[in-house]
Amino acid sequence: MTPAPDHVDLIRRIQEMLGGFEALAPGDAAAVAALGYEPRRKPKATVVLAGDTALELGAPGTTSVCRALWTRAPGLVTDRVYVLGEVAGGGPVAAPAGASTSFLLLALVELPADLDPLESALPGVLHLTHRLPWVMTRALPGRLWIRVHRRASGAFSLRAFAQAVRAAHVAELPGVARVDVVIAAGDDARIRAFEPLAAAAGVVVGEHRRLRWEADGEISCSDLDCRTCDEKPVCDTIREVIAFRRRK
Repeated sequence: MTPAPDHVDLIRRIQEMLGGFEALAPGDAAAVAALGYEPRRKPKATVVLAGDTALELGAPGTTSVCRALWTRAPGLVTDRVYVLGEVAGGGPVAAPAGASTSFLLLALVELPADLDPLESALPGVLHLTHRLPWVMTRALPGRLWIRVHRRASGAFSLRAFAQAVRAAHVAELPGVARVDVVIAAGDDARIRAFEPLAAAAGVVVGEHRRLRWEADGEISCSDLDCRTCDEKPVCDTIREVIAFRRRK
């Protein structure tokens, strides 16, 4: 069986971009419980209407980046939660009631030897869809849209949500013990900087229709004119990663 593609070089690049993020230890069981994540609870559909929304993250029309990346490289994943955009005290990023703001969520997972990420639930665990009472999450390709009901506004924070994402990976994916969760809200420029890396992760696993990751580590493209191609930032990011790897 051919091993699943590995995001090791992209994870290294992401880690280099975490300056200014607050690094937190995992395992905040109180925050996870207050948010309502319970691995044994049956998933239940949650709908939060606009009029009931206290906070909205990554809505259509705003910047939103969401992706799971994985590696089998031991020790690369630091098993931490990285947070940017939270006010002091752990509350959600400052925003008017019901307002929508940009959002970033990445899960960097160290894989056990016997877990095939493409044949498991791994790519979707970070969405927490139907797993949190009073929190609606809707996944779109490469994006996540979250609405937080007023009833959950006291428990919801970026820190708590990230801790719940990590807890879900450990609880729901056998053998997974080390996960980095990167989360941010409200800083459009910082969040957009992660877009090409997240998209490149999709190229590595064959999700892009134009770009293809070849066995020799190069990329091929079906577009004949780079000047007019909207995938050029992704392509450039992959080429930079390849060049960095070869300089090592």
